[in-house]
Amino acid sequence: MQLLNALMTSRASRVRVRYPLKTGLIFALICIACVVPITSQSQAVDAPLFSNEPACVRHSAALLRMCGEAAGACSADQRTFCCSCEESLRTRFSYCESGGPFPIGNEFDPKAPNDLLPIPNVESGPIEPPAVNPDGSCKAGVDCFYDPLRPTACAEVNGFLGQKNVVSVVNQQLTALRVEVSYRDQLGIVQGVKSEDLPPLQRRDFIVNDLGLLPDTYGTACVRTDAKAVGAWFGVIKLRKRAAPQKKRTKKPELYDFALYYPFTNPLTGITNVPLSTEHRGVPKKSTVANWVRITDARPEDGLPLTGQLQFVDKQGSVLRSVPVAIPDGGRFDFPGHEGIGGFENRSALGIGRFIPEAFADGSARPYYLTTARYYYRCRGNCENFYTAFGVPLRRPTTLEAAGGVDTSVIASGKTRVNSLLELNNSSAGAVVVPLGLYNEKGKSVGRATVKLPANGSSAVTLQTLKAFRGKTGATSQPGAFTLVPSTVSTARIVSRQSATGELMMAYAIPPVSSNGEVQITQFDTTEKQKNEAVVHNTNDFPVAVTLNVLGHTGESLSFKTFTLPSRGTKRLALKLPADRFGTIVVQGSSGQNLVSGIVLHNLVTRGNEYGLVFTAQ
Repeated sequence: MQLLNALMTSRASRVRVRYPLKTGLIFALICIACVVPITSQSQAVDAPLFSNEPACVRHSAALLRMCGEAAGACSADQRTFCCSCEESLRTRFSYCESGGPFPIGNEFDPKAPNDLLPIPNVESGPIEPPAVNPDGSCKAGVDCFYDPLRPTACAEVNGFLGQKNVVSVVNQQLTALRVEVSYRDQLGIVQGVKSEDLPPLQRRDFIVNDLGLLPDTYGTACVRTDAKAVGAWFGVIKLRKRAAPQKKRTKKPELYDFALYYPFTNPLTGITNVPLSTEHRGVPKKSTVANWVRITDARPEDGLPLTGQLQFVDKQGSVLRSVPVAIPDGGRFDFPGHEGIGGFENRSALGIGRFIPEAFADGSARPYYLTTARYYYRCRGNCENFYTAFGVPLRRPTTLEAAGGVDTSVIASGKTRVNSLLELNNSSAGAVVVPLGLYNEKGKSVGRATVKLPANGSSAVTLQTLKAFRGKTGATSQPGAFTLVPSTVSTARIVSRQSATGELMMAYAIPPVSSNGEVQITQFDTTEKQKNEAVVHNTNDFPVAVTLNVLGHTGESLSFKTFTLPSRGTKRLALKLPADRFGTIVVQGSSGQNLVSGIVLHNLVTRGNEYGLVFTAQ
C-alpha cells in the first residue's frame, strides 16, 4: 500500500476532493472502532483480502487498509482534503459502525434470482486478444483499435460532480440479444443489475446511477450478453456534467461543463501506454489540467488482486516515477497522471503513462481495463467548474496507415477558432521519424511533414502550424485530412474550440484509424439538443461511391445519402435529423460493382460550444 501513501500525501491530492476517491480519517476511526468482530481475519490483510473469505471480511479488510493508511499518511493540514470521509461510504458499510453481522440483502447482493437472465458463460479461449503483442502494439498488418467485443465487456463510470452515467448497448445481430447490465463499486462489489431483451439492430440505454452508483464514488459497469461469437454488440458509457448553478437567473438554455464517453472494450493484457498532457492550452496556468489513469481488474470474483507497476515517462523518454499498483479483486483505482508528469505544481508537460501488469503465478497474462481522461479545471484545487473534459481513446501503435481529419477552421465570423493538435508517443527503445501526408478536402496532396520522436518520447504538433495548412482556414471547417504510418507510435488528435480571445471552450479527442472493412456502423444522438456531423475519409488511391444510411433505434430510415469521394478525399455532412432521437449510422463504399474497404468514418456529436463526443465507426 505504498501507493496510497504516495498519493494521499501529495499536495495535488487536494484537486481530487470532488474526484475521484475520498477515503479518510473519520471512516478509519469508525472502522477501527468496530474492528473487534473481524480482528482475526483482518490482522493478516493480504491473505483474506484476496481469498474466498466472505465478502464482509474481504471488503472490511480492504477499507481498513485504505482508510487506516491514508489517515496515518496525511498531515494535519491535509486531512480536510485527502482524508475526509464520505457519508455515502459510511452508509454503505454501516455494519462497520454497529459491529453487527454482514447485511444480507440488496445493499450487497442486489441480484434477486428473478432479475437475472439465464445467460450461459460462452466465453472460451485465451483472454489476450490475438491482434495485440505483449508490448501493447498491434500485430503486423492489423489495426487492433477495432477489436470486436466478446460476449462480456466493461467500462468505467463516475458519480462525482453529479455526473449522469448512461450505458448504451447496440445489438449488431439480426436476431434478439439478451443483455444484462451490472454496476460494481470501486472495491468490486456488485451493487445493482438490470436485464433486458434487445431487438435486432437496435439500441437501449441504461442509467447506471439507478443501479447503485452513489454520489462521490466511482466504479465499473459491465455488460453480459448471450452472444455466441465476438462482434455481436458494441456500446459506450456517456457521462454528462451540468454547469454549476449561476448566481443570477438567466433565460439562456441549460449549460454543461462537459460530456464524455468511453467505449466498451475487451480486457487488455501486456503493457499499455497512454498519452498524458498538462499543457495549459487556452486555460490560465493557475488552472489544473488533470489526467486520470483508470485501472480496473477485469477478472472479478477470482479472489486475486490486479498488481503491477505504473510508470510516468517524460517527453524525452525518461522515467520520472514508478508506483506500485495493487487493486482488489474486481475493483478499480484512478491514478493522478498529471502529478506523474507535471508534479504537484501541475506544470505544463507532455509524456506517457505506462502500465506494466504482473502475470499470474502460472505465467498467464493478467487482464485489466485502462482508460484516461483529461479535465480542465477553472481553478487550482477544489471547485466544480470546468472549461471542458474528454476521454482519450486508446490508440495502440499499428504498422498500418491511419487517417484523420484536419480541422483548421474559423467559425462564426472569427468568434470561435478550431485547433487540431496531434499527439504522438513512441513506445519503442529507439528514436523514430513519423511521416505525415497532408491532403485537402478534394484529396489533392498539399505537402508532407515529419515528426521526430526520441526513444520512449512524446511530441505534440499543431496541424495549423504545418506549412501545408498554414493560412488555410475558412467556412468549410474541414480543409482535408492527414495520414501517417506510426509503427511504434500511438497517436491522438485533440480538437479544441477557443474563443476570439483564446479561451478554451471545449475539446474532444479523435483517434486516427485505418479502414475498418467494407461496411461500418456508428451511433447518432439528437437528445439534449445535440447536433450530429458525419465525417467520411477515403484512404484509397481511387474514387469510391459511398452510401450513408441513418437508422432510428426502432429500425426506421431517417436519412439516406449517396456521394462519391475522390481519391484521398474528405466529406463532412451536417445530419438533419429529428430531435430527441438516437440510433445508428451505416456506411459502405463501392467501386464499380464491388464493395471496397478504405473508408474511415466518425460522427461528431456536439452541443453548441459546450462539448463534443466522437463516435468512431466499427
